[in-house]
Amino acid sequence: MKAQPKSSALQNDSENITEISGNLESEKYEGLRLSKEIEAFLKSNLQNLHGITIQKEDFSLTGQDEFPFNIIIDKQGSYSEEKDSGTNQKKMALVLDFLQEDVFKRKEQFSDFINQIANRQFPYDLKILCASKDNPIINDKKQTTGTEAFVDSVSDPTSMAILAIRFTGEEKNVILTGVKGSASPAWLSKLICEAFEDAGEDYAYPHKFLSFFRLGWHEGDARLTSIIEHGIASIAINFTDSNGFKVLNRFLSVFNVTTDEEWDIHYTYFFLPKEKKQIWLTEKNFLSLGLIMIFSGLLILFSFSFVGEKGAKKKEEFINSWYMIPLSLLISFLSLILAQFLIQHVPFIKTQNPIIQAGIKLILSFVFLSFSFMAEERLHLPVMQFAFGYAIAFAAMLNIMYFSIFDILFFLLFGLEYLIIYFTKGFTNIPALIVTSILMLLPFVPYALTLVQYSHTKLLHSLTNTSIFGNFTLLMGVFPFHILWLKFLTRINIYAGIKGHSRRRVFITSGIGAIYNLLFSFAILSAISNIWYYTPERIESESYKLDFFEENLGTISANITKDEFSDLNSNHLEITSLQNAVRYSVKIHALNEQVPVYESLYNFSSGEDSDTVIFTIPDLPPKKITIDYACAANASSEIEIEAIYRTENKERFRIRKNKNQRLELCRKFFSMWI
Repeated sequence: MKAQPKSSALQNDSENITEISGNLESEKYEGLRLSKEIEAFLKSNLQNLHGITIQKEDFSLTGQDEFPFNIIIDKQGSYSEEKDSGTNQKKMALVLDFLQEDVFKRKEQFSDFINQIANRQFPYDLKILCASKDNPIINDKKQTTGTEAFVDSVSDPTSMAILAIRFTGEEKNVILTGVKGSASPAWLSKLICEAFEDAGEDYAYPHKFLSFFRLGWHEGDARLTSIIEHGIASIAINFTDSNGFKVLNRFLSVFNVTTDEEWDIHYTYFFLPKEKKQIWLTEKNFLSLGLIMIFSGLLILFSFSFVGEKGAKKKEEFINSWYMIPLSLLISFLSLILAQFLIQHVPFIKTQNPIIQAGIKLILSFVFLSFSFMAEERLHLPVMQFAFGYAIAFAAMLNIMYFSIFDILFFLLFGLEYLIIYFTKGFTNIPALIVTSILMLLPFVPYALTLVQYSHTKLLHSLTNTSIFGNFTLLMGVFPFHILWLKFLTRINIYAGIKGHSRRRVFITSGIGAIYNLLFSFAILSAISNIWYYTPERIESESYKLDFFEENLGTISANITKDEFSDLNSNHLEITSLQNAVRYSVKIHALNEQVPVYESLYNFSSGEDSDTVIFTIPDLPPKKITIDYACAANASSEIEIEAIYRTENKERFRIRKNKNQRLELCRKFFSMWI
């Protein structure tokens, strides 16, 4: 029985805006045609190679319809099980994950690379994956990519390592290790860095500070994320050109890893170009250094600080003014809360980017702290240099322990801060205190630049406009600088008494200096936000949206036929399109209480309610597909079919909101009742 088609329009609301990435130009070879072209090329050039097999991997069961597919080249390893201390050590398999677009553009170099592999022997199984659809046209994470389909089929994630390879054509090779919540293991990072150096190829290693990735503040490479989320050791490499095959050949020679290799993700890496030497600090290094520093630091603070005649005087001074430390801590915390309140309610500050907002928040906290110091002076509360010096060292020690709970790599940051504070504890004059503040800031610079460079605007806003706990964590990091500022103000107070200046004069002079410092700091923040933060690339990526418009044309049609049984119907929904679509969406709404779909070769899931079923159809479908599904014999349903097409605009570009550029995809609808 054929249903009567009836056109319907879908409301154009906020849900019709979808983020996209990748290349939206209609290529000559893409989708199924690209997969078939690569398959034919590989079979014609590599079929007769000894030890090489080529196989096709479909994404999902779809009946007789054809969609883009993965291509896997297998080479069996020439190894045997090795025994060590009575235990079997199984060799880890290696997968080189290429994009099909990259393979197509470099067919000859890729073919030469496979020929070289065929003539070599490896002590491990090797797979070459030519992944389809890893550059999705509509990147809304509703579709399974080729890499995701492959890793979904891996039964033992610990038995495999994957290199996610991409050819970008950029100026420098790049190694990417960080993903949201995790990272590439240290052993794999070391091997690929050694392969680059042995091959004589330069590379960039931007993810030196992995803490922000493990805390979930940075997203990382999408393909690498999908692999590591499955528990597979992986690393992403962006090659500039075909010289990448030279690096891969070298890596194949050094890769020889067993499945019991330790997965250390708490590490960092430095390269000394003059010495041409790698420095790797692993989790064991950080734990050992941390324990030594915490033990020795606490011993110095609680024992050596009060030893001898001078120590006795310091102890008496500390007993008389100890309560100034928790009081200063409370005032610092309230200053951050008040500064955040102003950021959220002052229109000029509220509209600034998060870098400037964060700077204003910190500057205002120092201003409020200065007012509290003036009040303490009026109340004649004891303000002792030693108490502040002791407080700043104690705060730095607490920071090592507190922030290492979040991530052990923060020990490097706050350990350096503590060492700077310890070796400058004798500085008392104003120029020396300024030098101390600059030295204390230096360890934060690479962390701050990394945070700014890789974080999304929403995250940075959330870090500036944060919760009570967030402000407490910020207080822990800022408190040593607040104490140093109070120490600076105390020194000014002492200087005024020595010179015989009135306090009023000193505070007026200090106020003018503070205003100049505020203006200078604001200028620095503006420069950083424009150079490091609001770059054209960031504006372009974060404002990257795709608008849909509706068009009721006769481009798509559908027929449905039934095979009726006693209590079950087998339905055959045939969808035909006159043009190549980017995506089909098929929904079946039950009009009675029956379940709309029992079984189907296509994957399907429930919609917003139990009466709706949504079929998952891979992107870039053929013009004609047939969906077979079973339902109850007395089921009554409405079928809604939606297709997304490109328009005639084939120029490759990205949307920028401020230029009002619009990439048009055409959404066309078809609905029917059965």
